[in-house]
Amino acid sequence: FNAFCVRSDTVNPFNHINENSGFLRVMTLIFVVQIIMTQYGGEVLRCSGLNPAEWAFTVALAFLVVPVMLVVKLVNR
Repeated sequence: FNAFCVRSDTVNPFNHINENSGFLRVMTLIFVVQIIMTQYGGEVLRCSGLNPAEWAFTVALAFLVVPVMLVVKLVNR
C-alpha cells in the first residue's frame, strides 16, 4: 500500500487512480506475483502458503501504511 501513498502529494492516496493505467497494471502484476510466490514458492523460496486468516492479517497489517502516511502528509503540510 505504500506505493499508493507515495504516488501523489495529495492527502488522498487514491486520488485520480483511474487515470494512471500503467501504475494499476504494475501494481496488479506485483499483487499477483506476490501471491503466487507466497503460495507456491515452496522449497525454492523457503516459504509455505498462507491460510485465509494469515492473508487477512497480512493485508490488514500492510494497510496500516495508509493512515500512517495520511498523518505524515497532514503534519508536513
